[in-house]
Amino acid sequence: MSDNDGIYSFKNGNEFRGSFKTCSKICNNKFGMFDGTGSLKILGVGTYTGQFLNGEINGPGKFEYLQGQKIEGTFCSTIEELIKGFERK
Repeated sequence: MSDNDGIYSFKNGNEFRGSFKTCSKICNNKFGMFDGTGSLKILGVGTYTGQFLNGEINGPGKFEYLQGQKIEGTFCSTIEELIKGFERK
């Protein structure tokens, strides 16, 4: 269950827009974590749009490269793994 919608901008220029879940005090991420529907723009590569769960990419989604190529499917990975995987292609 997501609590808030918003935008999170990474220092490297990547950007998340979507739902956040509030974390408890024992959570390391003081701003909450990505949870629910959202999009992750990877600077210079493309955009993933789909489901997030507890800060990770989890569920149906679509990745669209800047050049227009699209990959649709069910994703399950950390954000770091997704970025590394799509930057290599």
